[in-house]
Amino acid sequence: MAALTKVELVFLDGREVPYAEAGVPVDDPGIVRGDGIFEVVRLYGGRPLALDDHLARLGRSAEGMRLPGLPLDELAADAAAAVERAPAGEDRVLRLIVTAAGRRLVTLERFEPPPEPAELLPVQHRPSPLMVRVKSLSYGAHMLATRIAREAGCWEAVFVDPLEQVVTEAPVSSFAWAEGGRVFTPPLGAGILDSITRTLLLETGLVEEKRCPLDRLRAADGAALVGTTVELHPVVAVRGVADFPSVAPVLLDARERLRERIAARLER
Repeated sequence: MAALTKVELVFLDGREVPYAEAGVPVDDPGIVRGDGIFEVVRLYGGRPLALDDHLARLGRSAEGMRLPGLPLDELAADAAAAVERAPAGEDRVLRLIVTAAGRRLVTLERFEPPPEPAELLPVQHRPSPLMVRVKSLSYGAHMLATRIAREAGCWEAVFVDPLEQVVTEAPVSSFAWAEGGRVFTPPLGAGILDSITRTLLLETGLVEEKRCPLDRLRAADGAALVGTTVELHPVVAVRGVADFPSVAPVLLDARERLRERIAARLER
């Protein structure tokens, strides 16, 4: 394993290869144009959470990108092999990638928990309507937003639609906020990804969908990011909009309910 990478294990087209030797051709469309799809799966104690759901969404992304014939069944087998090699009792991250040329890549990575405290920076962004709900490799705008946030001293960005001035999601997470003893998250109609962790959160019954005008956050009791690697992670501020000196009890309750849902899925 290279010293500066989180990657511990690599499967390329079904074959385990050393990290230093893993690569795809220089003209692969996944590299040249970001043309491909991917998923990220959390392993809890070596057990993958909702792997079938992630594989199903990968299939929907392939359909949405008009990429028929991708080797998704083979990728599922590669993922199972990587899970078998994961250290028992330890958390890891499984990354699944298929390029438009049909190259498939599975990596097992170290898990890194989110930082405490965490502050968000509002960044204006409106995704292309063609890419709504598609988890493609075309993440340039998302990564740029995170870099802008880090340059400003924040942990992560949160997207604000420049036309409607509503909060949508973060570069690699969903967004939630607390208000009046309830927890809310923007609806899928806002153009956000249909997050699997967000779905589990909605299943707790404590959370409902609602549009989030940026000004609405000024009176919020708290905010959080929701996603595969962060679960539900409260933040201390949305810079220039609202500060949250303490975590709203309803967010803590929602986090515990989410963890209960995660534990139940792992048992299944």
